[in-house]
Amino acid sequence: MSATKSSLNKTFVIETYGCQMNVHDSERIAGLLLDAGYEEALENTDPDLIVFNTCAVRENADNKLYGRLSFLAPRKRKDKDFQIAVGGCMAQKDQATIIKRAPYVDVVFGTHNIGSLPILLERARIEEESQVEIKESLEHFPSTLPSRRHSAFSAWVSISVGCNNTCTFCIVPQLRGPEKDREEIDIVREAQALVDEGVIEITLLGQNVNAYKNGGFANLLRKVGEIKGLERIRFMSPHPKDFTDDVISAMAETTNVMPHLHMPLQSGSDKVLADMKAHTHHVLSSEDGSGNDKHAQAARNIRQKYGVEHPIHEEVEQIDEISSGFDVGNTTGGQWKGKTSPSPYKNSNVAKSGPRKGMITKAAINRTKEEIKS
Repeated sequence: MSATKSSLNKTFVIETYGCQMNVHDSERIAGLLLDAGYEEALENTDPDLIVFNTCAVRENADNKLYGRLSFLAPRKRKDKDFQIAVGGCMAQKDQATIIKRAPYVDVVFGTHNIGSLPILLERARIEEESQVEIKESLEHFPSTLPSRRHSAFSAWVSISVGCNNTCTFCIVPQLRGPEKDREEIDIVREAQALVDEGVIEITLLGQNVNAYKNGGFANLLRKVGEIKGLERIRFMSPHPKDFTDDVISAMAETTNVMPHLHMPLQSGSDKVLADMKAHTHHVLSSEDGSGNDKHAQAARNIRQKYGVEHPIHEEVEQIDEISSGFDVGNTTGGQWKGKTSPSPYKNSNVAKSGPRKGMITKAAINRTKEEIKS
């Protein structure tokens, strides 16, 4: 969108909540606004536009957004030129609620129509009323939109959006839609263009990044790894059920793929995990770690392929708790591609999801509690 008179010299700030996909989307939102004539606001100044790119996974993100909107309400009443836009997963889920609780919000846009934001802002300014536009399917892959990266040397590349899993605790498939994969050639071209601009590290993004089907994720890793000048490749977030041997081989044999795994784990009993349709179950079922769960099998295959010298847990408490198969407590380091590496777990992020429509019901949770008591 070309710059309009009303957007020229206006400043903006983007506040991003949630996952790496949202961070990537925010870079695209910034690129769109710059193309439309906006300028990034200087630190400690009041911007003419604030865009909230929201998360819907945890309830705390909801509370944070409404707290910020309440804080901005007095300024909105005094300054008719000041605009507020709310996008992202929470906007996709709760568009009507947002306008009901904060009717002074100018624009609500979803996860599938990021590219519409400049037009919606202009329409809200002209018509002097809130603009709500939520699309049920993706208009453009985020990586096809203009971008404003905050690092000259590192970049995100979206290879897929959406998810085909049906885990009852997860809201993502409802808000991001079914999985859609970009063409391999488009991904490689974007990666090459980024390297030509000076980028040396690329992170491949997808809700289930290793479920990529257009030629397979292992093949994509190898193709991107062939780009001269690209020193580091990362990816997130992989799913254990899609962590196949060819992916492990591609990681081990592609020299610029980093020794980094961002692996989701859900803790709970086998029964609850099955009820949640979590696609993961108890990992280590015997003292020698010979269970055949996806997590444990991936752990063993990775160790064998890479020569990472960390033992599988020799024993597991006899409780229904999920275990990763990696020795979290070992901090002595191991070997990766001939180099000393730290403990396989660098860190972990643990958080409780808030109740969401489509997740496991409280009634089901209560039934499970009663079964445990009995």
